Amino acid sequence: MEQRKRVLTFLTFFICTACLAFLTASLATHKWIVAKPIRITLFNTSMSTSGAANETVGDSDLDSGKFRGEIHFGLFHGTKVLNYGFGDRITGIWMKQELAKNPNFMAFGLWLFTVLCVAIAMVFGIVSSVFSIINTVMTPIEIITGIQGLFLWNGLAALFCLCGGISWLLQYKNSLRRNVLTPDEQNDGWNSEGRAWLGFSYFFVIIALVLYIVNIILVYLANRPVKSREPRTSTDKNPEGVIMLY
Repeated sequence: MEQRKRVLTFLTFFICTACLAFLTASLATHKWIVAKPIRITLFNTSMSTSGAANETVGDSDLDSGKFRGEIHFGLFHGTKVLNYGFGDRITGIWMKQELAKNPNFMAFGLWLFTVLCVAIAMVFGIVSSVFSIINTVMTPIEIITGIQGLFLWNGLAALFCLCGGISWLLQYKNSLRRNVLTPDEQNDGWNSEGRAWLGFSYFFVIIALVLYIVNIILVYLANRPVKSREPRTSTDKNPEGVIMLY
C-alpha cells in the first residue's frame, strides 16, 4: 500500500515537469495565432489622373504567391510576412507596442489575463512538483503539504490553464478571427477575415490542462485505500471431529 502510494506520487512529479515544459513552450513560441491574409485590392494610380482607384487582384497573381502573406504571433512577439508583388516584406510584431499603437487589435484585458493565467499555472505546477518529491521520500504532517495538498496545487494549476485557454479563445472569437492586420494594411487592400486560426502554442496550454487533470486522478488513486483480500475459510467436513466406526 505504502509503496504504491509513493510510486504514484513520484509519477505526478514527471507529469508536472511535462506540464511546465508545455507551458514554457507556449510562452516562448510565437504560434498562438496563425493567419494567411491575402491582398484583394490594389492601390492603382495609373487608372485615373484625378485620383486613385482600386483594382481587384486576379487569381493568377494569388496562385503565383504574390499578394499573399503569413502572420503568426504569440503572447509577446510575432512575425509578419506580406508580399506586395515585389517579394516578401518581413516585419516583427511586438505585442505590447502593437496594442499601444492599435488598441482595436485585440482586447488588452483578455491578453493580460491570458499571460497571468499561464504564469500562475506554472507557479502552481512548480509547487506541486516540489511537494510531490517531498511526499515521495517522506510523509509530511501538515495536510496542505501532504498528499492531500497535491489535490489543491494540481487543481489550481488546472484551473488557471482552463481560464487562460478560455480567455484566449474569447480573444480569437471576438476579434482575431476577423482581423489581425493594422488599419494601414487594411487600407492597402489586405484582408484576413476567416483566414486566421489557433496555433500550436495555444494547444500547449490545453495539453498542460489535461496533464494536470491526470495528476489529480493519480493523486486520488494514491489516496484510495486498497481493499485487502480476506483469507478463505475452509469448511470442515467433520465439524465434530468424530469418526463413527461400526
